[in-house]
Amino acid sequence: MSGITVTRLIRANEVQDIVIHRDIIWLGCAITFLLIACANAIAGEGQGDPLAVLTPLAQSSQAIEVGSTALTIAHAINPTVNVAASTTTLDALARELQPAIERVTDPREKLAVMGDYIYKRWGFADHSALPADVFVSFADVLDKKQWNCFGLSVLYIALGERIGLPFELVSGRGHVCVQLKGTNLYVETTDGGKVYEGKEYLAQYLPFPCVDPNEYKAASAREAVAVLLTQTGGAVIAQGKPDFGLACFQHALEFDPSYAEAHAALGFLYAQIGPVDRAIDEFKIASKADPQLREAFGGLGAALHAKGDLDGAAQALQKAVALCDKQPEAMFNLGQVLYDSGNLDGSIDAYRKYIALMPRDVDGYVRLAFPLEDTGKLDEALAAYDQALRIAPNHPDALINAGGILEKQQKWDAARSAYEKCVSAHPKNALAFAGLARVFAATHRDAEAEKAFTQSLDIDRGNPATWIDFAKMDREHGNFAGAVVKLNNALLLDPNEPETHVELALTYLEQKDELKAAQHAAIAANLGESLPESLQRILPAEPKEVKP
Repeated sequence: MSGITVTRLIRANEVQDIVIHRDIIWLGCAITFLLIACANAIAGEGQGDPLAVLTPLAQSSQAIEVGSTALTIAHAINPTVNVAASTTTLDALARELQPAIERVTDPREKLAVMGDYIYKRWGFADHSALPADVFVSFADVLDKKQWNCFGLSVLYIALGERIGLPFELVSGRGHVCVQLKGTNLYVETTDGGKVYEGKEYLAQYLPFPCVDPNEYKAASAREAVAVLLTQTGGAVIAQGKPDFGLACFQHALEFDPSYAEAHAALGFLYAQIGPVDRAIDEFKIASKADPQLREAFGGLGAALHAKGDLDGAAQALQKAVALCDKQPEAMFNLGQVLYDSGNLDGSIDAYRKYIALMPRDVDGYVRLAFPLEDTGKLDEALAAYDQALRIAPNHPDALINAGGILEKQQKWDAARSAYEKCVSAHPKNALAFAGLARVFAATHRDAEAEKAFTQSLDIDRGNPATWIDFAKMDREHGNFAGAVVKLNNALLLDPNEPETHVELALTYLEQKDELKAAQHAAIAANLGESLPESLQRILPAEPKEVKP
């Protein structure tokens, strides 16, 4: 599943998650571009504005030629593009086409003639679709006959500008085509120029979920340039040029300030490069400009989640899901936000729906297991991990977390098997060694437990949980001095972990040092930890209220 960054801290049998999962838009004929960005590479930092040439055109009231503007953008991306030569090619094509178009009068026949020239005589779109990370500019269409839906649609528009056949770009979620202005005729540029009467065909033609043909609207020339720039921005960002992508989105809004998808694209970019507040602002503008743009609500939910606004994130993601309950990204994020909010039943429901949409995605099963475990449905959680392991037999998180549940159930052999499988497949996984050590300790295989704890700490000395679990084994075997050393190591890593203070209190109590035991017990209590009865008895008495 693309577009997911997961940072997981597994602490003994507990799991805490931070997930950033971005909804993504689009363009480029069903090609989804992941917005990958570098925080230090943004427009204006030593490189200037790569599209400054467009500003006078955007501010001018003069008529805009979409084809010429597309070539200008292509040259800005790649200075080796010869705009004059590409224009000459385009003019020559138009001169060849015009007499054939003038011989027929019926609009549908004109479109048939045009399709015959573009796809058969001239051989455009003979090549198979290029990978998603290859950007096709209008110059590539003309000079190399490389194509995507946007490139071929611009070709129709540019030829029409020259022969007096007025086309409008029809733009919507994930796709563009063209409409012959003043008619109900639509040309599907990815289907050999096939002509449709009405745009209802899009609902069956496109592979996207929840397609509504009414989302696809004809654009003016200025709006078409905004669409072109937004599509270009997504493509160049996927090629590692966030500075250029940012300039594309900003210039798109010069041509069409209310273009919701450009605002959403800026939101996704700022979500990557920061600041997240700007991402939130852009997503809000986008969702206001187009209340049906589910990607904007999905992005807003992810950004608000990153800011810690769980209520706002849930509302935004629920809106995204209400607009389309077949959109896996929003459903996944909704499950995570509800989990973080403590709505475990809601989280389970969202993850089950996500799995129904993405039955081969391991992360869905792993995420579903978290709220199942937290609600005490341990067997169901194990079943989710089992399904994940059927898809990815050596998935480390599924093996480790399944081992943790098996520990809770005291199924020591099964837990050990899970951890040993993880160690075998991932010999540098500290958490697998720590889990194996706990199993050895629980089954009185002390030497093996000590070796496994040491191996875990050799890989990662920065996990307080491993020091705590190692210290527990020392205390249970009377090695109080060793336990204190290990617990102090855990304390250095996280002074506010209540379990460390509980273990220190129990260890000092075993050593008959009630003063230190009481001090750590009080700290644990202040951190909200429930204390065993032996520690409750030694807590300092609270001072009595003195009445006047």
